[in-house]
Amino acid sequence: MKVIILVSRLIRMIQELAYQSYIDKTLGKGIAHRVGERLFLIGNEHIEWGMNITIADCCTITAWDEFAGEHHTPSIKFGKNCNIGCYNNITAINKIEIGDNLLTGRWVTITDHAHGNGLPEEASIAPIDRKLFSKGPIIIGSNVWIGDKATILPNVTIGDNVTIGANSVVTRSLPNNCIAAGNPAKVIKIKDDIQ
Repeated sequence: MKVIILVSRLIRMIQELAYQSYIDKTLGKGIAHRVGERLFLIGNEHIEWGMNITIADCCTITAWDEFAGEHHTPSIKFGKNCNIGCYNNITAINKIEIGDNLLTGRWVTITDHAHGNGLPEEASIAPIDRKLFSKGPIIIGSNVWIGDKATILPNVTIGDNVTIGANSVVTRSLPNNCIAAGNPAKVIKIKDDIQ
């Protein structure tokens, strides 16, 4: 029994070292980062990683340069000191730009595109086979906190020092220094004391 436990621990250590080597190679050795287990990453060549990034377990980060026979020019840029919570999905065919000090809760989605553009003729096409369509980029300022299960949709700019409540769906731009919540998210308070 002790041999089985030792072998199991040895295998786990080898897996962890291999995964860390993969992360170092992918994100760039020398960049201070902490990455949890099971990061699903596509299009790393279109992603710019800031210093001191933390990505929790089971996140998906994708920059699609080709999908369903169409070519895209995606860009994802992280500022420094970003903390991405578990089960986040950040995906681009256009542009997602994130400032410094982002904090997200769990199950947050940030997507600049959709499967199709809502035309009636697309209804008979399986969603996975529809062409990806973007209404515009997503720009997120610095010092932004996005609560659990919030969704940030295309063509929005979120200002600096913004807090977005849990379960919110951001469909319109938000100004600096505000708290927003709801579906669709609306400004519920301006933080007057922040410069």
